[in-house]
Amino acid sequence: MYDLITSLYMADLKIRLRRRLKAANRTFREIKMIAKGVRSTDHPIQVHIIPMRRCNLSCAYCNEYDDFSDPVPLEEMYRRVDKLAALGTTLITISGGETLLHPQLDDIIARIREIFPTADFTDPSWGTCETALWSIEFNMGAEETCDSFALHVRGGGDAAAAVARLLDHLGLMALDTASETGVFDKAAADAGFQRWQAYRDQVTGR
Repeated sequence: MYDLITSLYMADLKIRLRRRLKAANRTFREIKMIAKGVRSTDHPIQVHIIPMRRCNLSCAYCNEYDDFSDPVPLEEMYRRVDKLAALGTTLITISGGETLLHPQLDDIIARIREIFPTADFTDPSWGTCETALWSIEFNMGAEETCDSFALHVRGGGDAAAAVARLLDHLGLMALDTASETGVFDKAAADAGFQRWQAYRDQVTGR
C-alpha cells in the first residue's frame, strides 16, 4: 500500500511539475514577444493567413458563409508564409473558413514549421466534440486548477441544447457575446441561429 501511495504521489508530482514548466515556458514566450514588439515597431506582431475561405458549417455567429470558394493554391500559400518571414512576423494564426478543408494543410503547416521553428500546433488544452450538424471546441488552459473555460460552437441543429446540457450538468452559467443579455440562453441562441440562417439564405439565394 505504501509503495502504491508513493507511486501515485510521484506521478501526480510529475504532472504538476510538467504543467508548471509548460506554463512558465508559455509566459516566457509571451514576454519575449512583447519585448520584441517594444524593441522593434517595424514588424507585424500577429498575422492571420487564410488558406480556405469555404466552410462546410453554418455558424450562427459567423459571417464566413462561403460554401463555394476553392482552396488557395499551395504555391501562393508558400509565397505568403515566406513574405511573413521576411517581414519578421512574430505570430501566425491559420484561419478561415474551415481551414481543415484545405487538402494540403499539412504542407502549409510544414512550411510554417520550417521557417518558424518555434511554431506550436500541439496545444494539449484544446479538445473537440463533433456531430454531423455541429462541433464544439473546448479551450480549458493548462493550469492545474480550472475556474473557467471557453466554448467555440460551430454549426446549428441541437448545438445550443448540447451546451445547455453541459452547463446544467456542471452547474455553471456561460457568457455569450451574441446574446442581448450577455448570458447564454438556449431559446435565444436557437432563435438567433434561425434568424442568421434566414438572412444567409436570402443573401445567397438558397
